[in-house]
Amino acid sequence: MTVSAPEQPGVYYLYVLADKDDDVGDPSRWNNAGFAAGALAVDLPALSVQDPVTGEASRNQWRYFRLDATPGNTLLLTREAMGVSGQSGLYVRYGAPPTLDEYDDRVTGSNLEEQQLRILSPMDGTYYVGLYMTSGADGAFTVSAERTELEIARVEADRVGNAGSATVLVEGDNFAPDAQVRIEGDDDKVVEADVYYESPAALYATFPLADANAAAGAYDVVVVNLADGEQVKLPGALSVVDGGEAEFNASLSMPGSTRPGRVMDVLVEYGNTGLIDVSAPVLTFTSNHDDCKWMIPGTEDWVERKVFRLLGLSSTGPVTVLRPGQTETLVIPLTVPFRPEPVTISLFSMGATPTDGSNTPIDWVKFEEDVRSARMCDERWNPALANLQEQIGPNWGD
Repeated sequence: MTVSAPEQPGVYYLYVLADKDDDVGDPSRWNNAGFAAGALAVDLPALSVQDPVTGEASRNQWRYFRLDATPGNTLLLTREAMGVSGQSGLYVRYGAPPTLDEYDDRVTGSNLEEQQLRILSPMDGTYYVGLYMTSGADGAFTVSAERTELEIARVEADRVGNAGSATVLVEGDNFAPDAQVRIEGDDDKVVEADVYYESPAALYATFPLADANAAAGAYDVVVVNLADGEQVKLPGALSVVDGGEAEFNASLSMPGSTRPGRVMDVLVEYGNTGLIDVSAPVLTFTSNHDDCKWMIPGTEDWVERKVFRLLGLSSTGPVTVLRPGQTETLVIPLTVPFRPEPVTISLFSMGATPTDGSNTPIDWVKFEEDVRSARMCDERWNPALANLQEQIGPNWGD
């Protein structure tokens, strides 16, 4: 089928209607129409590095631009607006125009004069940038694209103790997979970190401050991309204080009432309010009924038991470490017994700190039976278990 290209630039969708004049008798015409899976981008305005585009934004209307990219440093997209109020969003997608539901990344907000998003490790090809307003008055805008340099934007947590190891999040731009992180003190003290690489914009650095005998004080954070030797420093980004403890906290909440046999959500919030790392503890949930059914988080598997155990893992960075200041939220579906009886759930943590009453030898075989999901493959389980064994030692209280 051949169709003529639209005269006006924009994004179009191909719609096909068979027998539109009803020349053929058909009792089921509902299946005579269809849309093409993808959109057609026709002569969209080009956006290039250091060559911004301008235009007028209108409510409930898309403004699209084409960005032809090459591999390299992060691309920073910026939307600046004058006189635009209300809810707006900046969207980007590789290979096809974005929609409200399909996009690679987006940033939305209300009454913002500026919006930014990043294309990390851009691929060779065409990205489509979209601007959409859902409310507010029309107004002028400017969209620009620029390459960023190696940069440290911030460090979180920025205050840790020297009584143990401390893991921090380093955010910035253009971190390489082989990036190394170190801190440098006023007395020429240098502490190298074990690095967990997440993306060109995020690294997790674990500093062995106790083993390194790091003194209290302000430290510069340095990131080095080993392949090309490029490095960047953020002065005074990490404050180290004397002492510090691992302080694990957890709380549990659930509905006050439900019907027998129904599923309810048990909400668990846990984290590390201390100044040094906490090893991921075992969270033990105990019910007053033997036939409560628990859904294993991250799966669709249910187990029926009175006592349910799982690891209080980190959702970001090293999986078996809770960083200073880190908090996590976990929702566990629970099917209560089909009886009109009260259900009580208690929560106990074990293995987070030496003083939690857990100075007993660990039966790692039993631990695996209780904690490991049937869907967790050896490639994921074995490294996590080995890391946990190394960090905790033979006893829970270690």
